[in-house]
Amino acid sequence: MAMHNVGAGNTNPLLNRDFGHAPIGNLNGRRVQQVAPEQPRSGLIESIRTGFTNLTARIASAFSSESARTDREIRRGVESSSHHVANMLAALSAGPNGPDGMALEDMLDELPNVTAPVTRHGIAMDDVVTQRVAIHIANMSPAQRADLVEGMAIMEQGSPQAREFAATVRGVLNQYIVDAAPSQVLGALDHAMGRADQIWEIERAMAAHLQAVEADDQDAIQQLSAQIADQQARSYDLLAPAKAAVHQVLSEYGMDRLPPEQHEQLAMAIIRHSMNQMVADGTPNVSLSQMLVLLPNQDVAQLFSIEQSDVLDVAPSELALQSSVLGAVSMRADRMATALHHHAAQLDALEQNAEVRDAYLDKLGNTETLLRGFERFHQRLNMNVDPDVAPVLAALNQRIETARNELINSATAAMDAPLQALQAGDLGDALVLLGQAHETGDTLVTQLGHLGAGLEGADDLMAFREARIQTLLQPLSNQELQALSRQLESPAAQSLSHVLAEAGSNLIANGPDNQHEKTGLILLNRATDLELIRITTAGALAARNLPAPEQAQIPDLPDPATLLTIRQALGVQLSVDNGQIRVDGLPVQQELQNEINAGVLKLIDDIKQRLDNGSDNVVPINLQNAHGAQQVYVASTFMADLGRATYIVIDRDNGRGLTVSRSTENDDAQKLQAAQTIFENVANRNPAMLRLLSHLAHQGTLAVLPEILAMHRPDLSPIRTPDGAAGMIPGGHSNTRYYLSPDADGGITLHCEVDQFKPNVMVRLAPNPGEDDAVDGDLPGQYLLDEQNSHQRYSYTIHIDADLNATPTGVATYDVHYTFGQ
Repeated sequence: MAMHNVGAGNTNPLLNRDFGHAPIGNLNGRRVQQVAPEQPRSGLIESIRTGFTNLTARIASAFSSESARTDREIRRGVESSSHHVANMLAALSAGPNGPDGMALEDMLDELPNVTAPVTRHGIAMDDVVTQRVAIHIANMSPAQRADLVEGMAIMEQGSPQAREFAATVRGVLNQYIVDAAPSQVLGALDHAMGRADQIWEIERAMAAHLQAVEADDQDAIQQLSAQIADQQARSYDLLAPAKAAVHQVLSEYGMDRLPPEQHEQLAMAIIRHSMNQMVADGTPNVSLSQMLVLLPNQDVAQLFSIEQSDVLDVAPSELALQSSVLGAVSMRADRMATALHHHAAQLDALEQNAEVRDAYLDKLGNTETLLRGFERFHQRLNMNVDPDVAPVLAALNQRIETARNELINSATAAMDAPLQALQAGDLGDALVLLGQAHETGDTLVTQLGHLGAGLEGADDLMAFREARIQTLLQPLSNQELQALSRQLESPAAQSLSHVLAEAGSNLIANGPDNQHEKTGLILLNRATDLELIRITTAGALAARNLPAPEQAQIPDLPDPATLLTIRQALGVQLSVDNGQIRVDGLPVQQELQNEINAGVLKLIDDIKQRLDNGSDNVVPINLQNAHGAQQVYVASTFMADLGRATYIVIDRDNGRGLTVSRSTENDDAQKLQAAQTIFENVANRNPAMLRLLSHLAHQGTLAVLPEILAMHRPDLSPIRTPDGAAGMIPGGHSNTRYYLSPDADGGITLHCEVDQFKPNVMVRLAPNPGEDDAVDGDLPGQYLLDEQNSHQRYSYTIHIDADLNATPTGVATYDVHYTFGQ
């Protein structure tokens, strides 16, 4: 039974007669067979056809004779067919008991007999059934249509005969909605075309500007060319209001239970049908054509593929719309090709500069997205790629593949150092290095994701990390692999992994604030790292048929060495209380944050007082302003730091940083140029602003945090001697950075960072605030550090407003790792 999907446009009085039958029939005592729901088929749009005119002509022709119109047998046949089809729709609907598959099968078997009084006069059975379905659907309530939609989604997975009937009903229902909806969508489309006109005005203005400067401004040409290429690669969600209107229509007609994919396809069919009304006279609509060009690839492809029927069955207005859509398809393909050429040129420039590697990868990620969209667009529409684009596609794919391999190699290399530390049995070093590898790996995984590597979930990420470890284990000899496994299965390693997991889980589940949860996640990640390495190593042993060492029994309580390792490596102080692991201190506590803020405020007050009474230690320098040379005053320590620290100006418009000073300690001219850059780009040529800033942006101000920990609140310090007393780490080498960010209101955000690395000693402080530093008359104890594996990092932020009021803002950070030397 090959049924046709039609609309409800027949005017024959006999076939279109409404006999008053309930549109969902009346199945008294029907047998119920619950059919298991499965995924519905996606060929929704293909079932919408425009063959109703042909069907109407066939029916009208068959009933053109006087005898056919007056034949009571045919009238009774049509009426009985109407009642039978209504009952079939009842069986197909998802009522209280779901669709009735058995009843539907029985009625489909009986259908030839029911329609025989009509079909023996030359009318096809499927034509009669389809016509009756159209009349019943028009008489249904939204709730009844919703039940029908839900039932069809189930019965489309039934028998072939049931699936065919369900497809027929769906086609009629879809056509009914498509025919009824355009009036509610046209207004939204008018709005979309208005927006499209505005976008095209912008593009035309950009093109005109480019032509105006072409003769004498090559920089502007490059800039505008990039803007135009980006504009051409961009698509606009102009159909959002129209889609919203369609979804409202579908809800009103009881179609909101459609599966998402079918819902979207039907919505696009309605939108295209509405667009067709705009070209009813066969003349393309310019605004509509412009809007089609700007749509996302998905929308253009869907509009192009809807209703690809025989041209002879398509109205002239539909031909005009097809022409507009085809033009949009061609324009979109050309624009995507242009954007790919532009991306390739940008990559050529970026690839040669190692200092902009991140920018290269970001651009390559954008290229990957455009490239996959280009390929999907052409595949879906079965379009051939232009010959001049094919070499670009091949080269871009190769670049992406090369970048992926480089990132994977980098992720593998990041795990090498922690594996070496584990081989040597240095668990504390391994924890520090695993943390660094984790941060590096997160960045690399994000970049790989942008390049289409498909690392989308926790399972993918874990498999990726396991593969990196396997790569590093492959070159190890059997003896080296067994030695690593013994270290990982040792009591110390097992105890460490267990404590990290338990303490981390407790912090995440029971921590009072985000800082506890964040620290807990760090501990749990390190435990996961150790366990993943242990399991992967055991798998490598098994693959080589090597015996695995016996796994150590985890002690009931963590030993002091394990707690000390965690405190030294991660700055988290743990203890045991009634058999439970307790967290006594985190790397950064809120109390410490409050102390830092208070210390910064005091520092600012002291500076302001000295500025007010003119007792601040300043030096004069000559800078340039809009009117010529000007003498301004800055802190002498600021001028010294311009040759020792790094000052980075952050452009608030594009977020890029400009390093204005680095390692120029003995170059006074370069330091003066750095001060000039800060004066112009940060202080807005305001001498008072520059003078205040110079007192805050030098290394003397950064001593506030170590001073708080050492002199005022040693109880808050994560630096602890082997016996748990507060300590201080002086000396070592330092790397100081100042990030200067001007804002739109005339203020400045100053972010200060210090990395202190390779310190060689820890000094014991007094146990409690206020006590003498001397212990039993002796100097505080000193403990040697392994300078290669010890460092501390701290930062805080100050905001200066346009009225020169300075306040601490944001969250101060403090991170310390240390390993005691021999």
